Amino acid sequence: MSRLLAKFGTNEKAIQEGAWIELLENEDGSTCRIRIKRMNQQNTNFAKQIANHRNAFQTNHVSEKKLSQMQASMIEVLIDTVIVDWDNFENWLDSPEEKSTEGFPGSEKPKYLPFTKDNVRKTLQEMPDLVDFITEQATEITNFQKGEDEKN
Repeated sequence: MSRLLAKFGTNEKAIQEGAWIELLENEDGSTCRIRIKRMNQQNTNFAKQIANHRNAFQTNHVSEKKLSQMQASMIEVLIDTVIVDWDNFENWLDSPEEKSTEGFPGSEKPKYLPFTKDNVRKTLQEMPDLVDFITEQATEITNFQKGEDEKN
C-alpha cells in the first residue's frame, strides 16, 4: 500500500456503517462505546441536514436564545446523521421523573440505557461535553481510514 493511500485512504465500511469509538470502561469492566458516521461530504445525510439547519448556524450575533437554538439543532443533526448506535451506556437517568420503567421490558430499570433517539437526545442535552467529543471524533480522519477494520 502506498504511503499516501495508507495516510488518506478511506475505510468504506466505516463510512457506510460508522466507526466504533470507545468512551470509557464501566465499573463492571464492559466498554461504553458509540458508533458514529463521519461529519463531512462523504456523509450525504449530514450535508443535507446541515443545509436544512443552516439558519440556526448562521448569525452575526449569538444571543442566549440563538445559542440554545444552535445547540438543539446540532444535537438533532448528530442524532439523525452521525450517531448510529451505542453499546453499554450505563443508565444515568436517575432523576425521580426518569425512574419510571415505562418503555422498558420487565419491572426494573435496565442497567444499560437502550439506544433510542429519545435516549440519545436526553444524554446529549445533559452532557454537552459528550456532544463536543462526538463532534471531534466524527471529524477525526484516523477513525475512518483504511486499516481500521479491526476497530469497527
